[in-house]
Amino acid sequence: MSKFNAKTIRRTLIAAILGSASSAANAAENSQAQQTEKAEASAKLELKEGFNISVQSNEIDDVFEGSGLGMSYQADFGNLLKEQEKSLNLYGRMHYQINRSDEDAQLAQTDITLGLNFAHSDKLHVYLESAILQQEVSGQPTSFTRSYDVTRLGARYNFKKNFVLNGAVIHRNGKENELGYRIALESTKTDAYSMGIGFSSVGDNDSMFISIVSKF
Repeated sequence: MSKFNAKTIRRTLIAAILGSASSAANAAENSQAQQTEKAEASAKLELKEGFNISVQSNEIDDVFEGSGLGMSYQADFGNLLKEQEKSLNLYGRMHYQINRSDEDAQLAQTDITLGLNFAHSDKLHVYLESAILQQEVSGQPTSFTRSYDVTRLGARYNFKKNFVLNGAVIHRNGKENELGYRIALESTKTDAYSMGIGFSSVGDNDSMFISIVSKF
């Protein structure tokens, strides 16, 4: 065999080996990317459970306007259905927040909630909540304490990978029957499950919140 042919064969073999290695690397990378996308796509929307801390801004028409911190704890009491494919979970939540205004007035708010969460699918959950809400404004001439019975009917929809849209219709029963709404954008990532931002309005009360810390 001539030197020319030997060099040609070696070059051909080296090129073939490098080509095979490159193809294998590309295939492995593509496979890993597909598995990652599949894992993200197959992530299930779950009922959140644990502690949450948020920044709150609250306004009551002609009475109070201020900001502060809120803290809540939510517990899942289990699935009420025997079928494994479906879930109807009973849960409870306690929320407490303190807001202060520039005039040194203070709003303290307590919310005790009992709810039902139905997992319609891996991407859509529907919930119904019944709550007792108490507001206490102090430090100004219009100080008062109010109690409300609150009902919320809402849904959480995982519309894109790690993003969830959470919306609810709110009925508040105090001196008057009032209708309102709540809407929020949340994250489903494990390390920041309840990170989100939202707004609610019912009766004379408007509030905005940003969830900044959670532990599950």
